[in-house]
Amino acid sequence: MAVVLACVALAIAIGVIFLVWTLMQRNRKDLLADYRNAVDLADKTFDFRLAQLKVSQDNCDEAVESYRKMRERAQAHFLTADDDASRTDRRLDELERYTKRTLDYHATTGSKPLILRGGLYVQQLPVLDIVLELADKFLVAVGADLMYRQDDGPDGSTFYLRWPMDTAPRDVLNSLTRAAHSSTDVDAPLPGTAELRAVLEALRDGGLGVLYLGPLILLRTKTCIQAGFLPPSFQCLTEPQKRNAVNPDKPNLMTELGVAVFLEFKQ
Repeated sequence: MAVVLACVALAIAIGVIFLVWTLMQRNRKDLLADYRNAVDLADKTFDFRLAQLKVSQDNCDEAVESYRKMRERAQAHFLTADDDASRTDRRLDELERYTKRTLDYHATTGSKPLILRGGLYVQQLPVLDIVLELADKFLVAVGADLMYRQDDGPDGSTFYLRWPMDTAPRDVLNSLTRAAHSSTDVDAPLPGTAELRAVLEALRDGGLGVLYLGPLILLRTKTCIQAGFLPPSFQCLTEPQKRNAVNPDKPNLMTELGVAVFLEFKQ
């Protein structure tokens, strides 16, 4: 009986061992299959990431190359623009010199149409633009044309104007200055009287300064505005004269230029 039980127990044990071994083999196959699937998935993911990285690198290289070409084109464009700007500046300088020499020649020779010189130098810089604007309106009122203007130092300006051919500038300027000196306009004021009076008022309120329009010179001193006519030999103020015109401690510019004052506008 004991032998039979032992044999049965042995048979059961062998069956259990076989069953366990069979299950282990199945689990092993399943585990191997899962592992292989995981490895395949990892390989595919790695290949995909690698392909993405390659595409990104290609795009980056393409972007860098495109930027390099754009930068080269931009540099070439800037160099061309700089050359064009330099060439334009040179041409403008040449044109400016030619214009000034031409106008200066006509002003010196007295050729027709008559070209006159003008200049303005003031002690108070803000007055410069105001007087120039008023002088422009005066020139328009008398039929004169402003031909050319350029800055002359920080507090001055020189210009050229074309005078109407049917009038004598000295006679017209003499009459207008005397009319502007009057406290009230006559019944039929001369064209340009009000505009010249505005110029005189701006000079009066702007401190020391000097304005000349062709033969007429207006000097703002500490006490008044003096009006006179320049000698025919006058061309332009020298550098010391420009400085002296706005310096209260210097001698009177009219005396230095040999100008006979014919009117004084008291303060």
